[in-house]
Amino acid sequence: MSQAIDPSVSQHPRTGEFAEKPGRYVPVVRVYNQVIDPGESLKGDVFFTGYGEICIAKLQFTPSFGVFEEGGCTWWAGMTKEDQGDGGAVMRFGGEPHSLGSDHGATIHLTSGGITTESWGRRTVFFDRAHSENSVPQIATECVIDKAPVEFKLKTLKRARPDAYSMRFILTYFDGAEWQVAAHEEMFHIRNILDRWQATIAIVSAIAAASAIVLAGAEIYQWFLQTSQETAVHALEPPNNAIQPTLVPRAADG
Repeated sequence: MSQAIDPSVSQHPRTGEFAEKPGRYVPVVRVYNQVIDPGESLKGDVFFTGYGEICIAKLQFTPSFGVFEEGGCTWWAGMTKEDQGDGGAVMRFGGEPHSLGSDHGATIHLTSGGITTESWGRRTVFFDRAHSENSVPQIATECVIDKAPVEFKLKTLKRARPDAYSMRFILTYFDGAEWQVAAHEEMFHIRNILDRWQATIAIVSAIAAASAIVLAGAEIYQWFLQTSQETAVHALEPPNNAIQPTLVPRAADG
């Protein structure tokens, strides 16, 4: 888990080379359980990678219809501020929870959930990590700082039809020269009864197959043993066409 960030050490949100040029950013989605049962919750994080100028950023979330439970979906975005005794402050991701419409999705305002300093002039979550050891700048939205930049927990309906579904995450922002849009589609699957019992069926089938092999092996062994015994008995018996000795009476003397 990454440590909290103190943004006050920088005069600008992004100080890397060409940071003032028009930026390019894309959402990166991580889903923890892409295969679930009806009634279970889909959990995941959203990160944002890129560099350059960015402001007035928002994330539009659009789910498939008839999948998620009304009132059972929540997302977290924004940053929390923790004042330090020396007058500084550290920032962490993980804002207040917000309800998410089951079918209508939500628009998450990333800029308003960000932070600012006296020198920055506007709020943002797209700022450099403090004390980065990398020559290539790393921004906060590429990291887990206690939490991800955006987290979501979406409860599916118990009556949701087993099938493959999609969620769209659309990032819109101003890059300093013009508006930009970057979209990402994430798939997940709700299992049916056969899918849920597939592992059990596979285990039972494997046990049945192993039992059949053992039984077949036992029958083959019994047949081999019986055949060997019969062969040994026949070897001790004289053959049917063997020449039997004939007794000739002895002639009388004289």
